[in-house]
Amino acid sequence: TLRPIKGHEDAVGCLAFSRDGKYLASGSHDNTARVFSVETGKEVAAFSGHKERIKRIAWSPDGKYIATASYDKLAAVWSLTAKRPVQQFT
Repeated sequence: TLRPIKGHEDAVGCLAFSRDGKYLASGSHDNTARVFSVETGKEVAAFSGHKERIKRIAWSPDGKYIATASYDKLAAVWSLTAKRPVQQFT
C-alpha cells in the first residue's frame, strides 16, 4: 500500500529501508533526517544538526542507528533510541 509520508519541509534527497523493512529513513534538503514507520506512515524519529542538505543515509545492520552524510562535510551516526548523534566525523 502506498501512502504519503509527511514531515520534511523541503525535497527528500535519499531514502533507506531498515533491514527488516519496518522503517524508512529519509534525508532531506531541509538538513534533517527522519525515520518513519512503513506500516503507519508516522514519524518515529527526527534528527537535526547538519548545516546543509543530507546527501546519503544508511542503517546499521542491527537497525539501532542511522548514518547520515551531508554537503556540510559532516557525517553523523544517530541513535534511534536516544534520538541524538552518538558519533560525528568531519
